[in-house]
Amino acid sequence: LPLAGAVNYEVRHRRLNREPVRSGTLRGTFDKDKAHSRDEVPCEGALFVGTGAGLFRLHGDIADGPRGALERVGEVERVQALASTTHGLFVGTAGEHLHLWQGGRWRRLWGPRFVWAMEVEGDTVWLATADGLRRYEGARRVRTAAERTLPEALPVRDLRAVRRVGESLIVGSWGGGVHRWDGDRWVAAPEAGERVQAMAVRGGEVFVGTPE
Repeated sequence: LPLAGAVNYEVRHRRLNREPVRSGTLRGTFDKDKAHSRDEVPCEGALFVGTGAGLFRLHGDIADGPRGALERVGEVERVQALASTTHGLFVGTAGEHLHLWQGGRWRRLWGPRFVWAMEVEGDTVWLATADGLRRYEGARRVRTAAERTLPEALPVRDLRAVRRVGESLIVGSWGGGVHRWDGDRWVAAPEAGERVQAMAVRGGEVFVGTPE
C-alpha cells in the first residue's frame, strides 16, 4: 500500500479557552476539556496560540497552574495553523493569507487566502492551502516539481493536511483523498477516503482523520 496503517484518527490535546478578544491582554483559565484553539507552538522561548480570535503569546507556564496571561500579537484573526522555524513563526489563516512573525516584526507573505496546515522540515515549511501545495524556505517561496505536478494527480486543489515521512511528502485533500510524492510522481491511497481533515505521523505510520 502507498501508506502503511492509514486509519481514521481523532486528535485530542490541551487547548485554551477562546474568548472574543480584539486587543490588549487576555487573562483566562486553561481548560483541557474546552477545546477552541486552532494550533499552538513554541517560538522565541514562548508558547504561541492561534485561535479564531487571533494570535496570542502565552506568558508563564501552564503546567504551573490553571491561570496564565495571553498577549495579543499582530492584527490577524482566524488563525488556522502555526509553524516555528529559525526564520520566525509562520502564521496560516482562514481568509487572511500567510504571515511571518520575526522577533516582534510582522510581515505578510500573501499567497493563498486559506492556509489549513503546515509541516516544518529544517528551515523549509510546506503549506496545505485551499489553492494547493506551497513551499517556503525562509520568507521565500520555492516552486517544486511536487507542487507543479499535483494538479495533474488530484481532482481538487483544496489541501487540508501535509506531512513529511522519510523521503516522502504526503498530502490530504478535501474531495481528492490522500496522495504521496515519491520524488518523481504522485501515488494515490484511495483506502484513506476522499475527504481528509487532518493527518498525523507516528512510528513511520500515517494516521488520517476524515468526517467518516
